[in-house]
Amino acid sequence: ELASKRVSPFVFLTSNNTCKIGGGGAIVPAIVEHRGLTFDAGRCIGVDLSEGDKYAVGHGDAVASEVFDSGKHLWKLRFPVTDRMVGVGICTEDRDLGVALNPSAHDWFTGEVNGESWYSRREVRRTHARIPWRGEEFEHGSVLDVSFDCDTGALSVGLAGSDGVVSLVIDELVSKRVSPCVFLTHGNCCHFVD
Repeated sequence: ELASKRVSPFVFLTSNNTCKIGGGGAIVPAIVEHRGLTFDAGRCIGVDLSEGDKYAVGHGDAVASEVFDSGKHLWKLRFPVTDRMVGVGICTEDRDLGVALNPSAHDWFTGEVNGESWYSRREVRRTHARIPWRGEEFEHGSVLDVSFDCDTGALSVGLAGSDGVVSLVIDELVSKRVSPCVFLTHGNCCHFVD
């Protein structure tokens, strides 16, 4: 599926790792791991926040208070209660949702929308991606590791404790000011892992 596609070499670095590309002298910047993130009450729609805006529950979009436009960023979302129908991604300051991932039994549906709820417009520019872990593993208490590279527009999502990552490059969001966000359906609760 990568034949004749635009590709770039890459390396995945865990915390406290760095590497150098031979010959070019470039140092790959360390990923910034965000801890202590809270939600922005003014940018959350259809959800209730509690415990200092750290916990979100309801049916709608919950947007993080932090904004970034450069570098590589990682955050973790725990779902103490989930019905396995959630969206995870990033959005711009004007609330355009960049991408969302919906875990079903065996697949993630990824879709990019502009200015409307991901849930109501999920058919727009939808792609279908197999997830590298079984859907049954996303359950109560699950943690999703989400990363975004502002310089390349690459969004990646992995289920903590499982192998594999789902990734998508969003060219339109390169170097844009973005915030982490999550879309919750009824029966879901989430918070950022400190």
